[in-house]
Amino acid sequence: MEAVAKELHAPARRRYNRRVIQLGGLNETWQMDLMDFQKFKRKNSGHTFVLLVIDIFSKFIWLYPLKDKTGLEVAKALQDIIRSCPFGPPKNLQADEGKEFINVHCKEIYKKEKINFYHVYTHLKAAIAERAIRTIKSKLYRYFTAKGSYKWTGILQDIAREYNKRIHRTTGMAPVKVKTREDEKKVFDYLKVPKFPVKLPKYKVGDMVRISKYKAIFDKGYTPNWSTELFTIHKIFRTLPTTYELKDEDGNIISGKFYEEEMQRTDYPDIFLVEKVLSKNPRNGTMRVKWLGIDKVSTIPINSIVG
Repeated sequence: MEAVAKELHAPARRRYNRRVIQLGGLNETWQMDLMDFQKFKRKNSGHTFVLLVIDIFSKFIWLYPLKDKTGLEVAKALQDIIRSCPFGPPKNLQADEGKEFINVHCKEIYKKEKINFYHVYTHLKAAIAERAIRTIKSKLYRYFTAKGSYKWTGILQDIAREYNKRIHRTTGMAPVKVKTREDEKKVFDYLKVPKFPVKLPKYKVGDMVRISKYKAIFDKGYTPNWSTELFTIHKIFRTLPTTYELKDEDGNIISGKFYEEEMQRTDYPDIFLVEKVLSKNPRNGTMRVKWLGIDKVSTIPINSIVG
């Protein structure tokens, strides 16, 4: 058991090369996320959230006020944004795993507009959208301080227009100016895309691995860094860097892709830690146990317990 404990507490890397977002061009991929303004609801006609959508190539943003974050409300906003875009719907759309983006209403739009919706299993989430949100919130809170008011609905589109007219540091152009193939070429020429050395995959299909457990900034370092549950590598994607698709012990595909640094091959695929013995049946030599870190109860032979 000490060896398994050592494996669970092995250091987990948080800084490493991540997959390059493929900037295929204008309107190729959007990201979306929500800004939470629930505490200012009364001052903004009942509006509690803002849906931010950003074209990750041009960095053009749309800001849409929402009464709530139900699937229906978000879907209506997304449809209006698509209709307002002169280039039509994007090919790809990325968001986090929130129910506001994964529901029957939004899925209907993805299907109707032929949008490839996806999310990434990572603590980084939709990073470009989140950076844009930080910028927009900073502008809004400066406005709140200057005006002594928390009413944001009246200036939301002014903030969006200001953002879209300013030159973006990563593209060298104002988002609103990126409109043509020639503009795309200018952005590509300006971009400095990181290059990673090509190397063979560290793991192979069928390997059993643990996945890292990201801690909050103030969490203590004494709890395990790796999952007690084991996963099996199902597919390998030759992206830059390599990413993997995993299955759980029931054969279910785990949502999203994993980097090598987010996984650790286990040396003990047949050993599981028991959190609690629920009952014993000496007559047939079995016991019911709750596994550590796994939401599952199993019946196992009593003589299979070690240590």
